[in-house]
Amino acid sequence: MANILWSFVAALSAATEPRGSGWHGQVLMVGLAWATFRPDRPPTSHQMQRQVRAWAVLFLALGVFEVAAWAVAAARSPDAPLSLPASLLLAVIGAMGFLFPERAMFIVYGAIYAWAGVPDALAAPKPGAIILRLVICVFLIAQFSSFRRVAPDDDGRQTEMAAPQFLSSERIAPPLPSRAARVFPWLGPALGAVSLALTPTLLLAPVLPVFEAGSKLLIFLSSVAVLAGMLGFAVSLAALLAQFEPRSRSISGLIASSALLAFWLMTSLVGVGG
Repeated sequence: MANILWSFVAALSAATEPRGSGWHGQVLMVGLAWATFRPDRPPTSHQMQRQVRAWAVLFLALGVFEVAAWAVAAARSPDAPLSLPASLLLAVIGAMGFLFPERAMFIVYGAIYAWAGVPDALAAPKPGAIILRLVICVFLIAQFSSFRRVAPDDDGRQTEMAAPQFLSSERIAPPLPSRAARVFPWLGPALGAVSLALTPTLLLAPVLPVFEAGSKLLIFLSSVAVLAGMLGFAVSLAALLAQFEPRSRSISGLIASSALLAFWLMTSLVGVGG
C-alpha cells in the first residue's frame, strides 16, 4: 500500500510540473524506497541510525545537485544579486545526519524540507509538488514517533531514548546526553539570534538599487537571515520534541526563528521582499 501511495504522488508531481522538472519527485521516490522498510518490533538503535543516514545521503545528494545548478546559473549572470537558495539547507541537513544519527534528525529533515519548498510555492505554486512535499514531511514525523522507544542492539547497546532499565533494586545510572542533546539546545537559539540580527536586511535590500554593491551585500545577508531562521526553527523544534534540556533554550530559539520567518513570509506575500 505504501509503495502504491508513493507511486501515485510521484506521478501526480511529474504530471503537474513543467516538462523536464519531474526529476525531483522521481529522485525522492528512489530515496524513499531505500530509506523505508518495516523494522522489527521493537526497532533497534541500529535500524534508527541506518534510516537517519539513508535520508542524509538523499538530502545531501539533492542539495549538492541543486546548489551546483544554482552556482552555474549565478556564474552566467555575474552582475545579478547573490541570494543563497533554500536548497543549500538540504545539503546542510544531509551532513548533519552523519554527525547526529539520532531520532531528532527526522524532525530537522521534515521541517527543512517543508521550508525549502516555500520560495518555489510562493513564486509558482505546483499542487503536485506541494502534495509530495507534505506527504514526505508527514512520513518523516511518523518515523520520529516510531523510534520513540528502541530496543538494545545485538551487542546490548541502546540509545538515550530507550526506557530506563533496572537491575535488582538498583536503577542503572542515566546515560550521558547524546551529541544532539548537547548541541541542539544552544544551536537553535544561536541561529535564531543570527536571523533576528539580520532582519533589517529584509527591508533594506529591496529599497536600494539592485545592482549597487551595497544592495548586493544586503540581498546576500537577507538570504543568510532566512536560511539561518529556517535551520534555527528546525533544530529548536527537534530539540523541543525530543525533550532535550534545557527546554527554555529550545523555546527561545523557536520563538526567534519563527518571528523572522513570519516577517519574511509577510514581506514576500506583500511583495516588499522575498
